[in-house]
Amino acid sequence: MTMRIDNFLAVSGLCARRKVANFLQEQRAAIDDKIITEPGERFTTEQLANLTINGKHFKAGNKFYYFMLNKPEGYLSANSDGYGRPLAVNLIKESKQIRIYNVGRLDYNSCGLLLFTNDGAFTKIVSHPSSMIEKEYYVKVDKPIAKIILAKFKTGLNIDGEFYKIKNYHHMTNYSVNLILTEGKKREIRLLFKHFGYQVTLLKRLRIGGLKLGNLTAGSYRALTKEEIELITENL
Repeated sequence: MTMRIDNFLAVSGLCARRKVANFLQEQRAAIDDKIITEPGERFTTEQLANLTINGKHFKAGNKFYYFMLNKPEGYLSANSDGYGRPLAVNLIKESKQIRIYNVGRLDYNSCGLLLFTNDGAFTKIVSHPSSMIEKEYYVKVDKPIAKIILAKFKTGLNIDGEFYKIKNYHHMTNYSVNLILTEGKKREIRLLFKHFGYQVTLLKRLRIGGLKLGNLTAGSYRALTKEEIELITENL
């Protein structure tokens, strides 16, 4: 297996990926005495073990872990809770050995795709609004959805002094819709529907950027693949 040098340096904690190209152009990185200047050049794990920075052997930072969980309803997106409510992180058995955190949040009564990691840079880019990473949700409500309401969601609304706006939508049935957001403020979807007298009966996150929940069953989880991690870290 090979890995791009810019991805390796970013996930190893040297610097953000967007800064790697400039770093390499300064001719400060080498493998087996060969100066590395191209960010897209790929190397095997064995080769990367011989990487030097400024003439000194480079030891990667902490090992990073990345997991995708299909969070069921009735689980909290937190690492502790004073009320003893079930924690989504405890569904991941590796959390007993390593300290991982949820990337963003899903409401207690919401379900679907929730990411966990111990990589702070990864968490920052997924969570920060400036990254503009799409999040897609399947939403079901208690009465038929008027298309004019969805159009207003896309135009944007001020509710109690806060501005809410979705990126796009796909009308699924009379009672359900897929909404695509890039910011995702606290309880945004529920507040939008409540503003027009709807009650959300199901809210499920299906996708974060290029990461899709797929057929992962409720309560199940898996590690992200290298390719999936790169879908996010390529923006670092």
